[in-house]
Amino acid sequence: MRALEEQTLGGRAVECGIISPDELARAKRVATEHGLSLGDALIETGIATEDQIVALRAAELGIPAVFPYANTLDSRALTPFSEQVLRRFEALPMSREEDHVVVALAEVASPATRHALEDAAGMPVTFALAGRHRIRNILADRFGPETSRRAGPEGSGAVGAVYVHLARALDEGATELRFDHDERGIVVRYRIGGRSVERGREHASEQLALCARLRVLVGAPQEPDGATPFATTGSVRTRIGATNVVLDLSVLAGAGGVSCRLGIIRLDSPVSLETLGLGGSSVAALRRVGSFGHGLVLVAADTSRHARRLAYAIACSMDDGRSITCVASRLLEHEPRFTQLVAPDRLPRALRAAIRHAPDVLIVEDEVAWDRAEELDAIVRAASERLVLLLCTGKTSAALVDLAVRARSGLARVLSALIDADDGGVSVREPGPELRGALEERASPRRIRDLVKGC
Repeated sequence: MRALEEQTLGGRAVECGIISPDELARAKRVATEHGLSLGDALIETGIATEDQIVALRAAELGIPAVFPYANTLDSRALTPFSEQVLRRFEALPMSREEDHVVVALAEVASPATRHALEDAAGMPVTFALAGRHRIRNILADRFGPETSRRAGPEGSGAVGAVYVHLARALDEGATELRFDHDERGIVVRYRIGGRSVERGREHASEQLALCARLRVLVGAPQEPDGATPFATTGSVRTRIGATNVVLDLSVLAGAGGVSCRLGIIRLDSPVSLETLGLGGSSVAALRRVGSFGHGLVLVAADTSRHARRLAYAIACSMDDGRSITCVASRLLEHEPRFTQLVAPDRLPRALRAAIRHAPDVLIVEDEVAWDRAEELDAIVRAASERLVLLLCTGKTSAALVDLAVRARSGLARVLSALIDADDGGVSVREPGPELRGALEERASPRRIRDLVKGC
């Protein structure tokens, strides 16, 4: 029975993206060599945190998983139990209901455990599962430390950092979690309400491990052992606690170090511009863009993922029943409302098919072959009849110069808005007559950049 439970635990951990198959194999070797359970081996090696293992085991057993803190306990539930009973069974009374007490344990309750706890409570007991170290720490806070017993593993290192900050970011309503390298190590930032807020630091030595853990989380490829982290992206739909989310990873590698950015899209609430944590003025400006009946809108950000999320939110904010088609190099798994044409090796063909489909709104990623004037001209022509959101990586000024050089004609007439997203928020600019004139006359790239800055 125990072997079957551990086999299920390992398979479920891989399926959920918590660990990789290689990490599971390593944990099994450690468990065999040291006589540990698989769950304890995963925790002791730092591959997974105790809270993650608790959540997986609770799901398999069909009982609640709880993550208690001392100040969240119900004193009425604690009162009937002696220190001796709670220490002996490593039990933590959580709450008292009319006809039963909810008690958290680190292991499945045996009949003898249930009988002893119900005797102490004087009423029936129902059970939840919690991490052993959490139970011991709270008991130590209440009764004093038990020096004869070593505290359980707490899941330190990169694994702990990722999941602790991800849980906190969700609790605080953040839309992005970032690990950025600077001269003092790794700074952790959350994007909350459109602002980037510092929420802690990690040691610089954790950089490679953090990148590896984040890649495992979203199923992105890993670099070879000892190699410098490379730029990559990845996305996964998963459940964190009680929240269904899409996690969208971008790893940016540069001379100054590595930046890992994890976008957080909650699926349990309607997606809107507000869920991106933008300020009121930005939301109003983007809603106006979404109301355009036609035109070309450049949506630029530091990563394609950031630009894609912004365009996605603009489209989802439209409540007028317009049809939306997205031409992309990979599937947006979290958006069933879009018609999606995904053809990594045949994007020009996919673009032509999308235009023939004649949607009201067309979203085009910049992986489409921009070096082919035919595709750019098709995009410009389509924008004269429908709203086209053209996604760019970098700045709209650079993207506009690229378009002006390669597109043959019509750009000045259809260009409707320039949207730039960065750490400071989102700016929405509309091209004035001078910029339109420069595009019509095919002015120099420098002139176009200067005019974009002046919009």
